[in-house]
Amino acid sequence: MKYCIINDLMPFEFHDSAWKLETFEAGALALRVKELNLHRDAAQNPCGCDMEIEEARMTFEGVQILTHTPSVRWKDDAAGISRPVEAIVTYTGEPAAERLLHELRRGINVFSMEETNGRCKICACGDDPYFEAEFSAETVRIEWNALRGPAWYESRRQ
Repeated sequence: MKYCIINDLMPFEFHDSAWKLETFEAGALALRVKELNLHRDAAQNPCGCDMEIEEARMTFEGVQILTHTPSVRWKDDAAGISRPVEAIVTYTGEPAAERLLHELRRGINVFSMEETNGRCKICACGDDPYFEAEFSAETVRIEWNALRGPAWYESRRQ
């Protein structure tokens, strides 16, 4: 690939990116990512605005899937406050990994991705209309060859 950023997620905007599992072997999780945006101030962005990457490969090496929290139904109570109808369950360990990998095999749309203290948290939808997952990785590598055009939100900035 022509461009590569290692262990730095700051140059990217993950909102509305589409992730699909490529491989998961020997502790390395490789994903095909579309609709990933590169910020205007990234060294690899020669344009004056945030740009959409044509297609990226995102690899998490030494990955550990920590949690997976599927969606539950919510309902407004008498005071108009939205509350979960059933218990919110957070899976850990192997059940969390199985659930996240199932979603990634089918393909997910990511609403957000945050990294704090070496842990990545995503909020996304796939088969499950909304879920959250946390994982850690020793190395994160994002590679791509070309930019497609301005990010979808650039036309809305005016």
